[in-house]
Amino acid sequence: MDDDTFQGVVYKLAQDAEFHIDHDVAPQRIKATQFYNAEPLGDEEDGRSQFVLSVVRDATNAILPSLHRVFMGSEHAVEFVPTNEAEVQMAKDATDAVNHIFWNKCHGFSQVLEPAFQDALIRGAGVLYWWFEKKERVREFTVKGLTEEEMDLYVAHDPDDIEIVSKEECECEDYATPHQADPLNPAEDPAVASAVETVMSTIVPEMLALDPTAQISIEIPKTYNFRIRRTTREPVAMIKAIPPEQFIINRSATHEGDSLCIGRRQVVTVSDLVSTGFDLDEILENCGTSPIYSVGPTNMEAEVRDPALLWGRYDNSGDDSLRQVLYSELFVKIDRDQDGVAELWRVQTLGEHHYILHAEIYEDDEPPFALLCPFPTAHKALGESLAERLIDLQSIESRIWRNTLDSFASSIFPRMAVVEGQVNLDDVLSNEVGAVIRMRTPGAVQEIGHTFLGAQAMGLLQQLQQVKAERTGVSAASQGLDPEVLQSTTASAVAATTSAADQTAEIIARRFADGMKRAFSGLLRTICRHFDEPLDIRRSDGTTTQIDPRQINPDLLVSTNTGLGKGKDSDRLQMFANLLQYQQMIIQAVGPNGPVGPQEIRNTIASMMNIAGIKDVSKYIKPIPLNYQPPNPQQAPNPQMYLAQGQIQNDQIKLKLEMQKMQLEHERQVAKMQMDMALEREKLAQERVLQLATIQAQYGSQLQQAEMDRELDIEKAHINLTGQMMQQDAAHSHEMGKAHFAAMQQRMTQQADQAHAADEAHLDRLAGLHTQDLQQSHAADMQASQQAADAAMTPDSGASDDAAPSV
Repeated sequence: MDDDTFQGVVYKLAQDAEFHIDHDVAPQRIKATQFYNAEPLGDEEDGRSQFVLSVVRDATNAILPSLHRVFMGSEHAVEFVPTNEAEVQMAKDATDAVNHIFWNKCHGFSQVLEPAFQDALIRGAGVLYWWFEKKERVREFTVKGLTEEEMDLYVAHDPDDIEIVSKEECECEDYATPHQADPLNPAEDPAVASAVETVMSTIVPEMLALDPTAQISIEIPKTYNFRIRRTTREPVAMIKAIPPEQFIINRSATHEGDSLCIGRRQVVTVSDLVSTGFDLDEILENCGTSPIYSVGPTNMEAEVRDPALLWGRYDNSGDDSLRQVLYSELFVKIDRDQDGVAELWRVQTLGEHHYILHAEIYEDDEPPFALLCPFPTAHKALGESLAERLIDLQSIESRIWRNTLDSFASSIFPRMAVVEGQVNLDDVLSNEVGAVIRMRTPGAVQEIGHTFLGAQAMGLLQQLQQVKAERTGVSAASQGLDPEVLQSTTASAVAATTSAADQTAEIIARRFADGMKRAFSGLLRTICRHFDEPLDIRRSDGTTTQIDPRQINPDLLVSTNTGLGKGKDSDRLQMFANLLQYQQMIIQAVGPNGPVGPQEIRNTIASMMNIAGIKDVSKYIKPIPLNYQPPNPQQAPNPQMYLAQGQIQNDQIKLKLEMQKMQLEHERQVAKMQMDMALEREKLAQERVLQLATIQAQYGSQLQQAEMDRELDIEKAHINLTGQMMQQDAAHSHEMGKAHFAAMQQRMTQQADQAHAADEAHLDRLAGLHTQDLQQSHAADMQASQQAADAAMTPDSGASDDAAPSV
């Protein structure tokens, strides 16, 4: 295909794409922008309300925070994932490199996400465009006090492009200024320092050796002040959200990849094109004579978005470098080599007729554009915007509010009926409070009644609010602003109500995520193909490193970490908290070398912090080193030791049960003895009372009665003392049993490593000894009780024997 034919095909494809955008898409986007700005509806009347609701703007501002939270709430909203073990570190490096360029170099929030989201919600399409360029930076400065040889050496060793603009010879006083390089001062310039050092170390010693009295004189060369222009070229990969009117695509395209013609058109200056390498004469010859102010003759989107562009156009008639021209960068599919397969060409054109400045086969399979559409239409590249769903509602509600306000104003300031010639009309037309109306006859002024219809209008407005909520998911209740809905409502019902808008925001974010994946993948391919030196980047954990893009696979898979469709943040935090508990239990059970280790624990905590809005996890948890080795697990004990310990524990349990049984038996016997002693005391007391009654009946002697009382008191004291001694003996026996049992347990623990048979025999012997001790103790207690009983009975017989002689 020759150049003329190629030029004609490019022109037809570009013209079709431009006509589709300017006539089919742009009018609706202009209307959406006007409604977003709450501009007048066009049917306003003088003397009536001109109020306009901002329904489109309010709904857009209500959804934007949710979208920003989705894409900026995590450490890496978009990341590259490996497909095999060899790509693990490569995917991590690619993620850090692209995120560094996106957020730090390209100002990802203010220059990419924010304008793209607004364009998508208001105008139906947010367009992302990425490219590679060598950014030039020109700086002029003055170097003073250098010779021509030193200047040549300086230019030769400087890696950047240096151009000497001018030079002038230094005066003596100029040469001595502190800002100038002194050839005799090595600290001022490395080249001069090296030359001086050579002279002083070789030539001067030789001259002094030949003639010590010689006078050494050094001729100071001429020095100059040089004016230098330094040009540095830094390779950069850029991504930007371009205005929708600059983007063109053919009408039959269903997405960015299958379009026959897709591109960007913009108004630039001749100077901009010349700086990129195009010929000035060629530009001036083919750019046209009429000034260009917009991307299309009928496209006024930029002017509607920013009305200031309609005023103050710069008159560049005297400077051709500032002339504004239409420049287009098109990506078209054309079979120029006539092999039956259309290749993707990158064509740079000039003017409305698309004169080709440069054309080359594009090095990538996909054009460098990504579309963000909130409500896509099936089988179309461009879909519907949020504003288009609300334009009619904003128009209707604005008119209802206007009529309501007019009705309210008429009820406050009603119309008046007057009799012509009988009233001073100036008094009637005056709105001054308490003003006098002069009439010639009574009843010449009458008020025409008007009923305020605001209540009926409010009901209609509520119905329209419901329609808006169904279309967009945005309502006062879903935003938590309706007290009547949220009052006396359970927490689950409130969560269900407030999540209605989140559902709409989530589905929009999910659609935007596909566009972000395409943009990040294209940006990675651009970096890998054009950068021939390692990149200095800052990782998400705060560390700095160098990454070589040439070692990265440009076709890595892309994934999003937006957390869409996974519940609210509180639910996800609770899920990760439960997961962290399970991970800790697994580590406690199998150690750090099992399915869960320190890296998995850190990943869980990092995910929780990302949900909470903390991106830099390294401030709180250090990264796990690549060569980290978890400590070796403790050696498992011998199974025979487990068996021996288990048998000893069983024996201890048996012995403890036997001891408890013996202790209960002993306590039962002591309780029986105490009961017997109590019955015996009661029996003795009754016998004494009977004896006292018999003595009183026989003798009636007061002295004998007193003697009997004394003996009774002595007997009671003796019985009480005996009971206390028995209780003390029982308690002492109990404590001795406990101490004996503790000693046995200690001895059994010390002998745990012995053979099981020896442990059994020792336990049997200890049990026998303890049983014998208990029997002996029990026998001693019974003997003491018997002796106490006998001693208690002895005073009774003595008292009876003594009583007879006294009588």
